[in-house]
Amino acid sequence: MLAPEMRKHLIAWIIKQLWCEEGAFIIPEKQMHHWGVIIDVLVASVTLHGFEIKSDGDGFGKRWRRQKKAYSEVIPFMWLVITADKYVGFNLDHLPDGWGLLLVDECGVTVEKQARDRTAHLLPRCVSDLLWKNELIKFMRRCDLWQPSMKRKSKYNLTKVCGDNVCTAAILQEVSISMRQRKRYKGCEVSTIWRTR
Repeated sequence: MLAPEMRKHLIAWIIKQLWCEEGAFIIPEKQMHHWGVIIDVLVASVTLHGFEIKSDGDGFGKRWRRQKKAYSEVIPFMWLVITADKYVGFNLDHLPDGWGLLLVDECGVTVEKQARDRTAHLLPRCVSDLLWKNELIKFMRRCDLWQPSMKRKSKYNLTKVCGDNVCTAAILQEVSISMRQRKRYKGCEVSTIWRTR
């Protein structure tokens, strides 16, 4: 099974989940700038859920090692999505601690292993990198971290200040809210998906 067909089954499964309430935002192919990787599907709901799709033709080599490290630093609920056929030879050692495992076939999606909340293991600076620079500045102002001397600082430097001074849970909440409020984005609100089905 190819990735586009797997993604179709996955999104149908996502919108049926209790954590994916009205107003949740499904973002396909979200770039994670701090690692230079792209997550296949990111859902901004009450918290963040990430999904990495490995189709029958994908492997678990160097690229996969970089992806799982990057996603494990940023996303509290992370899922690996593979085909039921690929699962036959799958080594569970490939699955990072706390990640969920979803199996996809022509009938839909099956939860093989539930994802656990990994917020305590995330890196605050990396999580704050999911905010756009203007969102990050507004957040820093609300947290009394913003100083006029920071105006010309790079986003990287701002995420470092934010990550060093704000707890991960608060940054995650801001990321989730900000992503759901964005007007110009290639993501799709869950209610829009329901209307197009």
